[in-house]
Amino acid sequence: MREFYVYHNWRRDRAVVHHGACRYCRFGVGAHTPATRASDEWLGPFEYDDAFARARTLRRFDVAACRVCSPRAPQP
Repeated sequence: MREFYVYHNWRRDRAVVHHGACRYCRFGVGAHTPATRASDEWLGPFEYDDAFARARTLRRFDVAACRVCSPRAPQP
């Protein structure tokens, strides 16, 4: 199973889907220390489709995919 995570920042109204191995995600740990995380959270792990579905529940408009790891649907 490939793991995908959703980064949710409620102050910026932002939801971004990452592959778990992304340098910004680090399997839901993130790139920042917990002390600096007053307005965001990591959710997951999810399957690919579930990650985007969950992100859409957090954000009113478009949901972004990380520009660094470019998560893609797993190939059969």
